[in-house]
Amino acid sequence: PKYGKGFLFVPIVAGITILAVILGHVGPIAAGVPSQKIMNYIYIGFGVILLVLGLLLISNAVSESDILTKAQMGKLVTDGVYSRTRHPIYAGVIFICTAILFFSGNVYMYVLPVAYWGLLSYMMPRTEEKMLEDLFGEEYTEYADNTNRFVPLKKH
Repeated sequence: PKYGKGFLFVPIVAGITILAVILGHVGPIAAGVPSQKIMNYIYIGFGVILLVLGLLLISNAVSESDILTKAQMGKLVTDGVYSRTRHPIYAGVIFICTAILFFSGNVYMYVLPVAYWGLLSYMMPRTEEKMLEDLFGEEYTEYADNTNRFVPLKKH
């Protein structure tokens, strides 16, 4: 929905991520940055993997599934990456924000992705999923029963 809580998720999570990166390198919180270089390389490696996965999810949702055109035509999109997850763009945003946290290297910030998933799990059923259920009825309910909300893996 254009003005629903789901729409606000992206700027909220992006803002928290930026703030966490900045605060993660000042004051007592900076102690979460390991002094061992090898750990920094491992964190950066995880970050690269998550960044690539996030970008792939978003680009596949937009281009492969042609979500923008189909949504304008009033069609429920269930093909491509949407056959594996109902919200690939939001999942991609979480992956990208998590990658940024890994790049920052502050282990204290690694709790944030769990909070992001929790926030998104709270917001989606009350906003976008409610709107889709009202709009598409049984078609969306059946799709939701057979497709994971965020994890891009087949449910059955």
